[in-house]
Amino acid sequence: MIDTQTLRAVAVHPGTSKETLTMFLLKAADEIDRLKRGEWISVKERLPDAEGRYFATDGYKVGEGIFLDGKMYACDLSPFLTEDITHWQPLPEPPKEE
Repeated sequence: MIDTQTLRAVAVHPGTSKETLTMFLLKAADEIDRLKRGEWISVKERLPDAEGRYFATDGYKVGEGIFLDGKMYACDLSPFLTEDITHWQPLPEPPKEE
């Protein structure tokens, strides 16, 4: 996952080539597309960039997980144990009051 801070750092670095910047932008676009499709991310592939709450699954059940101190944990009410978490995805933004 490419976060905004990394992308900005690469973009403003004087030694950044056009090819490197293009590669970063394409990876960011791929990540945006993946998030729009709601695809699950394997914990073997990578963990979230930021601490917080996420959807988590053991491959059968879905619950809420929390990412803290570099590890993904099942929340108290989740139907599975921490070591069973295989995939995660960001929670959607809450609805906005109109």
